[in-house]
Amino acid sequence: MLDRRDEVSTEEETSRSRSRSRSRSSWSTCCCCRWIGAHCADVSSAKEKRRITVLCCICSLAYVSANDSVPMECQRSCGAIDIPYPFEITPGCGLQGFSINCSMGNISSLIIASQDIQILEISAGAMIIDATGLKAYSCVTGSETNTTTAMSLGDLTPFVFSGGNRFYATGCNVSGGFATDISSGISMCNTSCLQNQPTSPLCDMPGCCILKIPSGSRKLSVEAQKTKVNESGCGYASVVYPPTYSMNGQGIAKNGKLGIQLLWAIPDRSCENVIGRAEYACSSNASCVDVLDVPGYICECNRHGFAGNGYMDGSGCSDINECAELTSNMCAPDADCINTLGSYTCHCLEGFYGDGYVNGTGCVSRNAKFSQTILLGCLGGAAFLVAITSFMFWKYRFKYLEPK
Repeated sequence: MLDRRDEVSTEEETSRSRSRSRSRSSWSTCCCCRWIGAHCADVSSAKEKRRITVLCCICSLAYVSANDSVPMECQRSCGAIDIPYPFEITPGCGLQGFSINCSMGNISSLIIASQDIQILEISAGAMIIDATGLKAYSCVTGSETNTTTAMSLGDLTPFVFSGGNRFYATGCNVSGGFATDISSGISMCNTSCLQNQPTSPLCDMPGCCILKIPSGSRKLSVEAQKTKVNESGCGYASVVYPPTYSMNGQGIAKNGKLGIQLLWAIPDRSCENVIGRAEYACSSNASCVDVLDVPGYICECNRHGFAGNGYMDGSGCSDINECAELTSNMCAPDADCINTLGSYTCHCLEGFYGDGYVNGTGCVSRNAKFSQTILLGCLGGAAFLVAITSFMFWKYRFKYLEPK
């Protein structure tokens, strides 16, 4: 088992080994150039031969040095889509199984089970892919009929269908259903266009039914069938991720892009088994999160005070300077904000006292406190004088003015 120091030591030794290898390569190249220079039949002058040899060596060393000093540039976006680690566009910039094609500079896609699947969005542990083609439809009239359709993510990929997806069937009198590789049989629902048909927020009009999709499947098939042969119109069925879907004529019966959510993880490892090992991918100030449906794990920066994607070879987790923006901290106006690793503290300015936080005691001027003390003292003294005067007057009245 390697701890961080072991990993750093190993990396340094690897770097030194590569450096020695490059040095030997440079020396060998230079020796080869010297041999060539000495045997150039076309050059008769010894001085000219030496000049050619020196130039050859300088060019060789410059080439090796240039290749040694220029780091690999990893493309991290394709059009408007960010491509975070462990995904890669540039070979060597991610993990196996997470390669992405970026075509025409703005269309990113995964090659899964011989399918070119367009990516719409990538986030921590999840991604949205284009599901427009995953649509079954059945029409009583005309030739447009595709009663079944399917999508497979392969058997050994780090991707599964999310349980956040939903099966939809739309149209009047449609029988729709789906099947997965982790469920038995076909799950079915039926639509009608009766005005009193119950609706839900995700099916907000008649002629719609909806079913949940189990999380963790890698194979999905969908079917749709009109149940009334004498009725015009078509029935549609698909599996989509609800935030990408809308009804009122803009849903699966139209040509707009629809998305399916996939879960992803670094596969075949649990946090318990991978933490402390050389292949552990999470950076410092990041947490390892198990994804049971894949199964595998992902890395996430600690929730408060850090930003990044959480991977050692990605953007890591960098400290957020909460003091840089007034809206990022809860320090009182008369307090200094001091940034700390993953957090911040508030300290009242000189001449003020309190805990420094807006939601605490804040910061109060010591002069104001002194003025308040004087005011309270004066009020107390005045009240005391009034009380003494009243007492003396009452005593005097009782003694001299009351009739005997």
